[in-house]
Amino acid sequence: MKMAMPCPPVIINGISYLPTKAVVEMLGGEVRWDNTTNTISITSVTESNGSSTERDRMILNKVNELKEKLRLGLTQEEVKSLFMDDYEIANDNGDLENGSDSYWKYSFFKEPGYNRVDIPDHVIDQEGLKNNKVGVSLFIGWKENKLHMYSIAYVDPKDKQVYLYVMNPDGTNSESLID
Repeated sequence: MKMAMPCPPVIINGISYLPTKAVVEMLGGEVRWDNTTNTISITSVTESNGSSTERDRMILNKVNELKEKLRLGLTQEEVKSLFMDDYEIANDNGDLENGSDSYWKYSFFKEPGYNRVDIPDHVIDQEGLKNNKVGVSLFIGWKENKLHMYSIAYVDPKDKQVYLYVMNPDGTNSESLID
């Protein structure tokens, strides 16, 4: 099977070098950078019996796709063109103070008919994520119709915990376990 690489392999002094992050993610794995220890960890997605589930791979691939494609400053039209899924207008109920003036949310791999009305739009649906009702939640903050910030919530299949990746308005990002 042929797959396009974001950057080509290179040969230096007779040694082949591959773009590790791209290769690992294409195989359904995950690459994480730990800023505290300056280390990279590479993990694979597996079930308790050792085999990967297709849904787990799809979820991690979607998370990686979102991280790669979403960039601060994209217009609403540009973001719409990136995803075939429908977005919902979200309400922050005045709780968020991040400078955004409007919000959208996407729910990828959502079970048909599933809808939580008992929690505000900007609150992570941990129950839905853990119970496979939703695979990935994307929350986008807009400022003057340009992407201002976003967050991605998902369950990591390795430990079955909910993680939150946040791209802040200043361009910094973080990824953490949600308790």
